[in-house]
Amino acid sequence: MAKHFAWYDDWKSAILECSRCGWNGTFQEGAVEHYAELMDSSCPACAWPDAPMLAIVSFPTIQESEHNWSRLSESERQHVTARKQFLQQWEATRLKVPDQLPDLEGLDLTIIWDLVEAGTGCMTVLRHGAVELWREPAVYEGYMRFREVVDILRQKYGVRVADVVPTPGSELYLYGDKLTGSDFVQTTRGALKEGRGRVG
Repeated sequence: MAKHFAWYDDWKSAILECSRCGWNGTFQEGAVEHYAELMDSSCPACAWPDAPMLAIVSFPTIQESEHNWSRLSESERQHVTARKQFLQQWEATRLKVPDQLPDLEGLDLTIIWDLVEAGTGCMTVLRHGAVELWREPAVYEGYMRFREVVDILRQKYGVRVADVVPTPGSELYLYGDKLTGSDFVQTTRGALKEGRGRVG
């Protein structure tokens, strides 16, 4: 069974051993994969994809980092502070409920999902024609957020929402390094059209 480490545990020097082939080494000497909230290390000697997973390391939360503040470098402290400020701004300004959106006329609403630079960051901007509906801090690899926003748009405008179209300038930030990000967005847009067809 894979060992589980918190970020501030001594996982870098811990010696891991494969129960199948007997290989042993550190986490970073194994086959390491990175994900949004954690990374894992599998046996590098056993054949992929059946190589046993040896250990999982969870990336630190802001609270965990603040609890271990004295162990952080200056650059790490700056990163944690910036992340905390972003999350506070995000929570204060993100679209949460349909009532935050303006009323719109028309039976076929095509809404544009755009990205604009604002100060040191970027903002996601929703527009219908010349009307700006909403803006909030942009989330890198925000394709999951795209679906959340589409759901809120549907709650507000119903089947009148014909499509939500990302601009070319927003796509790099929206999809990030996730190869499936574009497919996820296209599936969400397809569900909008299917919903209109069923009602019509």
